[in-house]
Amino acid sequence: MFDIGFWELLVVAVIALIVVGPDRLPGLVRTTGRWLGRARHYAGVLRDEFEREAQRAEELKELAQMRIELEERERAEAAKRPTVPVNGRPESEETQKPLPSAGETTPQQPAAQPMDTLARPAEQREREAAVKPRR
Repeated sequence: MFDIGFWELLVVAVIALIVVGPDRLPGLVRTTGRWLGRARHYAGVLRDEFEREAQRAEELKELAQMRIELEERERAEAAKRPTVPVNGRPESEETQKPLPSAGETTPQQPAAQPMDTLARPAEQREREAAVKPRR
């Protein structure tokens, strides 16, 4: 970056010796060295942090690409699979019919189980079924 050679450094040292003086020059060199060391350290830390973030960005990009590929594979496999019958029965014409439009009426659906039946634990429902007489 800077093209400073030996002769340029020698000129700077002579000027510093004349301006500062021989008794304060060692303290000035020591302080300057500390500041330069700290600056190099912080520059290295900053460079390492940029490299880490760039690596993380690459990893995130790879993960996103892998996710896209996985979703494409899942879609392709799902398209190959036959439809699963409902309740183990093959699909009938009734299940394949389109839903009625707003003006059409539909046949009555069987009544659903009461909510309290669904909320009870399975063990309690089994005990109640065992106690009830069968017809």
